[in-house]
Amino acid sequence: MNLTTIGGKKVGCILVLMQALIMPVFAGEPFPGFCLSGMDYSVSNFRDASLIEAEPVDHYVLLALTPSEQRFQEVCHEVSQKMGKHYRMIRHRVDGRTSLQTFEGLIQQHNPDLLLIMDNPAAELYGQYQERHPDFSKPALISMVLLADQAVQSIRNAEAISYEVPAARSLKIFGEMISKPLEKVGVLYDESFHSFFQDQARQCEKDGIQLVGQIIPHNGITRRNILNGLKHLIKQEKVDGLWIISDNQLLTNRTLESAWIPMLRGFRKPVVVGVETLLSRSFGNFAAFPEPGALANQIGNRIHEIQNNGWKPPRDGAVFGPAELKIVVLEKYAAYYFGLDLARLGDVSIESR
Repeated sequence: MNLTTIGGKKVGCILVLMQALIMPVFAGEPFPGFCLSGMDYSVSNFRDASLIEAEPVDHYVLLALTPSEQRFQEVCHEVSQKMGKHYRMIRHRVDGRTSLQTFEGLIQQHNPDLLLIMDNPAAELYGQYQERHPDFSKPALISMVLLADQAVQSIRNAEAISYEVPAARSLKIFGEMISKPLEKVGVLYDESFHSFFQDQARQCEKDGIQLVGQIIPHNGITRRNILNGLKHLIKQEKVDGLWIISDNQLLTNRTLESAWIPMLRGFRKPVVVGVETLLSRSFGNFAAFPEPGALANQIGNRIHEIQNNGWKPPRDGAVFGPAELKIVVLEKYAAYYFGLDLARLGDVSIESR
């Protein structure tokens, strides 16, 4: 959608209707159904056209750079609904296949007031963009990335909301539900996460939990290495459970189907994951992750704080923890293997998958 400049301000006009019908083909084409003023203006929802204001209205442009996965899109949609009519959110698909040239084109095309960076590929590309354009000073809010504290340090004029729940917090929550506490928990991880693992291990030690790590070489993420690593943790270390790092390189569809799921199919112990999509009867059985609606509220609040501070992060480089967690336990494991009293779990979601 084009914005016209009048008196030095960006304004939207009724021409957006025409552009919605003839949306140009672009390397970073926006997802169908992008939101303007919290409304869906995809062609399939064109019946809402009568609600567009005929007179020019100021809009702050929020450029959301995100993968196409449903969990990212749900949070983006919630944010766009909550921000109000003076904010226009544009969503573009950015993932590991997106080139820096395409990324540059998106920023130049939309000239956003703020960038919402979601997932690590977008954060890495934005860091590269800033290196190439050192004078670019628009603020960024980073969310739903792994290792948010590292991602925000590589980007100027940015804040972050952490998505991963620390091992100590997840394991403590789960440990309080079961009769036998978790004392020894295995972690299979890429060697590039070694510092992260050590930090998590130190935190867990304070709660009497030993994290036992098994390293996979960064250039050796193969079926055999994953199988051997899991066998070592389960059969030799005899861990009480596993804590899974949400590493997109280690948890691909190929490695899940060929190594993780076959190895864990008969593992009748806790497998703690940090994203809901990893919950299944053949893989994760307990999850702790940011509640999507609460995360959307938190993102919206941070955007307002940044705007009220003259479009500058009040705490440049700060990382905020998730405001609220969603806890999910698979019913089969809860009842039969973990001995949980389902009636006493309170706000914990019990799901059958």
